Amino acid sequence: VYGIQYGYRGFYTYNWIELNLSNTNFIQKLGGTLLGSSRGGFDGAKIMKKIKAKGVNQLYIIGGDGTQKGALAIHELAKKENYKLSVVGLPKTIDNDVRIIDRSFGYQTSVDEALKAINSAEVEALSAEYGIGLVKLMGRSAGHIALEACLAHRNIDVLLIPEVQFEIYGQNGLLNYVFKRVLNKHHCVIVVAEGASEAVVDNKLESQGQDASGNTKFADIGVFLKSAIVDYCKEKGLEVTLKYIDPTY
Repeated sequence: VYGIQYGYRGFYTYNWIELNLSNTNFIQKLGGTLLGSSRGGFDGAKIMKKIKAKGVNQLYIIGGDGTQKGALAIHELAKKENYKLSVVGLPKTIDNDVRIIDRSFGYQTSVDEALKAINSAEVEALSAEYGIGLVKLMGRSAGHIALEACLAHRNIDVLLIPEVQFEIYGQNGLLNYVFKRVLNKHHCVIVVAEGASEAVVDNKLESQGQDASGNTKFADIGVFLKSAIVDYCKEKGLEVTLKYIDPTY
């Protein structure tokens, strides 16, 4: 059994790692990935050349949308070249947006880690006279991580996810709500999923092109809110202390 490092480019760029009892004995206790991951790097011709050279007859590919598209492409190439190869695609995304299954790989771990970030934000918010803790979590088109982490925490004032539209400005907007909340409670904790920029109805936040896998890079809603909240409260005569936490991937 061989392990391929750093995604599709690992087929032809790096030496394949032979996986055995010795080097996989404790991987279930480690976070992240033993083999590493990356975006892009798909070259069908080079991949098939390496597969044939190694005499591979079973290929297990673990990953999300882009990864599964690559798995399908390898399957089609193997058929076209009449090469006997079983290609098994294992859908893995910590966003938990895979249909049919209740939990995808890594989802529960990501919720646990998200809780740590939220706890830190709450401590920061409670430590200032008018404190705000703002946390941005993963979730491009699905807010499962942010939602479950907030349900587990139970002391969140604002949750923003891609599935629920919201306003930023005006009497019913987010900024006015946060201002009133801080004024009354002296603190506020906000959690936002990265894809929530697409749920804003009264301000178009421009996307930032595409990543190496062809996915749209959404506008950074966390950085935008960090500035907008502080500026709005200042206009209202309230000096707030905002701590922004972005644990990224």
